[in-house]
Amino acid sequence: MNTLTIRDQDVSDSYIYLLSRLLVLRQQQLDFREGFKWNALVHRNPGRFSGRISMSRIPKRGLPSMRRAV
Repeated sequence: MNTLTIRDQDVSDSYIYLLSRLLVLRQQQLDFREGFKWNALVHRNPGRFSGRISMSRIPKRGLPSMRRAV
């Protein structure tokens, strides 16, 4: 019988991948709401953020630590 072994590093890598995909999708949604057009360059000043951040969606305890127990 084969057993599936999932390492802590696999879980950590998967979490980081899914979080990064979520951030990309969120940015795409914000861009499309602002009238994003394919193949058009838009200049934005450094440090300017045009979207809104909802603090209610951020957990009060913060994100889980990504460090592995030693």
